[in-house]
Order: sequence, then C-alpha cells, then structure tokens
Amino acid sequence: MSLSNIVFLPPELLETIFDHAIQSLPTQERSLQALAYSHVCRSFRLVALDSPLLWTCLHGRPGRRSLSFIETCIERSRTSPLDVVLHFYRPDDEELAALALDEMGIRVDGTFEMSLIHCARWRSCSWQFVKQKAGDGETYPCKNFLSLFHNVDAPLLERLSIGMELNIGHLFNSFKGIHQLIRTDFLWNAPNLDAITATNTDSGIPIALHAQLRYLTVEFRQLRLTRQIDALRARLKSMTVLSTIRLSLVDCCFHAERVTASYFPFTFDIPSVQIVSITLLGCTEETTYTRAHLLWGVFGWFHFSNAVQLDVIFNIEDRENIVLWNSHNIALYSILAPNTKYPQRFPSLQTLNVTILPKTKSCPPSSQTSLSTILLPHCCVPTLKHLRVQSTQYWTLLDGVGEFDESQPPYFQRGGEVVPIALETATFEIPCVDGILSWVEQLASKMRDTGCWDQFSELRVIQNGEALVIPRDDVNRWCEAC
Repeated sequence: MSLSNIVFLPPELLETIFDHAIQSLPTQERSLQALAYSHVCRSFRLVALDSPLLWTCLHGRPGRRSLSFIETCIERSRTSPLDVVLHFYRPDDEELAALALDEMGIRVDGTFEMSLIHCARWRSCSWQFVKQKAGDGETYPCKNFLSLFHNVDAPLLERLSIGMELNIGHLFNSFKGIHQLIRTDFLWNAPNLDAITATNTDSGIPIALHAQLRYLTVEFRQLRLTRQIDALRARLKSMTVLSTIRLSLVDCCFHAERVTASYFPFTFDIPSVQIVSITLLGCTEETTYTRAHLLWGVFGWFHFSNAVQLDVIFNIEDRENIVLWNSHNIALYSILAPNTKYPQRFPSLQTLNVTILPKTKSCPPSSQTSLSTILLPHCCVPTLKHLRVQSTQYWTLLDGVGEFDESQPPYFQRGGEVVPIALETATFEIPCVDGILSWVEQLASKMRDTGCWDQFSELRVIQNGEALVIPRDDVNRWCEAC
C-alpha cells in the first residue's frame, strides 16, 4: 500500500497502526518514533498529536532528548500511564577524583527531576547506570534530588528494570553513593510493583522491594562472574513471594574459585517459586576446577521445592566450552542433577521445556563422523509429566554414559538409577529423529519395568512444521521402523 493510500485510512485505524508499531520498539525509542510520525504529513501529524499512548515514554538522556521534549511528551500523553527511563552517570575520572570521600559520585541529567515529579503516573520505570560521555550535556549531583527520589509515590508502577552499562558496574558499586541511592531511606510507595529485571548488576535491587516481588529476571552479559551468583542467592532469601525467576547468562566467563565438587553450604529452599527459566549461552570458564564440576557447582544451590515448570536454553558448543565433559553436553544435567543436600532439586517439576540453540551451523549426520551428545538421564526428574525439546541442531540424546566410576563427575553416580517415572507426554521438534530413538526406547523399557508405562500418553515428533503423534502402544513399533 502506497503512502497516498495510507493517508486516507480512518484516523482510528491509523492510530492503532501507530500504537502497534511503537509497542514493538524498545521503551527509550518510542517517543522519538511518535515524533517521527508527526512529521510525515498533515494527516499523520493530526493523528499522532491526538494519540496520548504514543507519547508515554519519558527517556531523559541529554544529547538525545531535551527537557522541553520531555515536557512535550508529558503534555501530549495527557493522563496516560508513563514509561520512564532514568539515567545515572558516573563522572569522568578527573571530576570523580575531586569529590570528597563522603560525597555521592553519581550524577543525573536535567530531566531527572521532571520525571520524578510525575511519578504518580508511572507504569514502568528503568534505571540505567552509564558512564558520562562527551556530548551527554549538563548533569547535576544526584544528591540534590535524593529526598525526591527516595520518596517516590507511584501507585500505578508495575515494572522496574535496572541496567548497568557493560564494564561499568564495578565502578558504580565502588561508590558510597550507590548505597545511598538504593539502600538507605529508600521509601518508595509502589504497591503494584511486582516485577524487576536486573541487567549486569547483582546489587542494584533495593532491599525495600524484595518482599513484594513476584517476578524476577536477572541477566548477565559479557561479564566475568565471580560472586554474582552467590549474591543473587543471598537476595532470594528475602523474596518470600517470588513465583517466577529467570536467570540468563550470555557470553560470560566463570571464575569460580569457591565452587567445590561436593559441598553446597549455602543451598536453601525457595518454596514460593513455581516457574524457573535458565539460559546459558556462549559461556566459558576460568577456574582450577574441572568443567564438569563447575556448572554443577554454580547451579547446585538451586532448590525449588514447588517449581512445576522449568525452561532451559543452551547451545551446542565446541570442546573448549564448559558445557562439555568427554564430548557430552552436560549443561541440562548439571542443572537437574542432585547435590549432597537435596536428591531432587526440582521435586515437584511437571513441565520441562528445553531449547537447544546453534552457535555454528549444524551439519546433517551424513556429512560428519559423530553427533554431539546431550546427557539427560531418565531418572533425574521422576515427577516430570511433560517434556518438550526444540532444536534445529543434529545431536544424540543419552540416558547415561555407562557404569559409574571415579573418573566421572560425582553427580553422575545416580544417573543410571531405575526409578518410577511420571512422564505422560514427550515432544521433540527436531530436524532428525535418529538422535532420540535409543533414548525413547530406553524410556519405554524403564517405565514398563517400574509399572509406569500405562500412564504415558503419546510421543509427538515435529519435523519441518509437520507433527506426528505416536500413541503409547505404537512407540516401540515407530522406533523400530525408524
């Protein structure tokens, strides 16, 4: 459809199109996109200016949006709830060196106060900690606005996100000011705030908000991980109503000097959590411990006694990556395997969703000598009812690696146990079935041996978008036919 035709659309339809397009953008870009719409033509401008929802993002970063533009957005948004982005700046080294020891080393821009004044309309708020750059414009000491910031009254606020610019988090954490900002006299009134996303920070979540959080997302990207996971674990103790936790580790390097092979002194139960999501992509290690112990140690503190759903995302890596032991991918088993305190880390788990992503292009079986192998013992989650594995990669799923011996990681010892299994459905969305045939046959055999096979319902295989449903009684014949 040409522009000449679009301008004759009814204003209500055009407004809907604008709104859908803007909602697909990052929060900080939405008001600028609304401004762009208002400069296309007269009809676009009339619709944009009369659409309050297009102007609800207040992104007050100097050099990109002036105070006057923020004021314009507030006016054009009328009474609509606002999505606010606040920036906290680290001064340059020369200015920082001139600060008194007890002075707050954080600065804010000219729109900071204006955004705080309208906190009663906040729907979401984002704190972004960044290093001040040339061209950012004039900034002011954050201490000048601390009282206003500490006493935000935001009855509509539902979501808070906190992000540290890459390679700068340790600088903010070293300031005395960061503690003044979020830990002392922090008295936000935000009764509807139940979701926080923290990116590249383990110390930015205000303690005063812990007890009301239901949804927590923590993302570490391109970081050297030392004590961040320990710090997260400590904070979870006070999040007593948390129902969903999502942990994402992408391109990080583990430096786990404190990880041991068999001892988890700080493991504790998190009974309120029902949904857990773990993403592990492109990570490496820098430790004296073996890789097989590292992942198990990092995730060993997890114990979610009432979690019913677990989503795991990981990728097939090369032999230098921590997800491998003797060529076997152990990422999934490292998350599920028992530790010395809890024989089942997810004793109520019913649904396991596994997504296997590629790092490099996967070759079909006919053009490679061997397939990557993924370890998933049948016995590791006996309560599991629904398993779904999705991947565009070629790999083989293994129940175990043979009889246990001392050369194997200690948590492999229970991997070969035969226990009752509650599985009802298994779904594989994969390019080739060869890699799952042996695992499925062994599953059926073990479930028959333990008297559980009658409760299994169906195996579903999805290839090229087409689903094949194999009823329980036909599973063995299907495996033999393949």
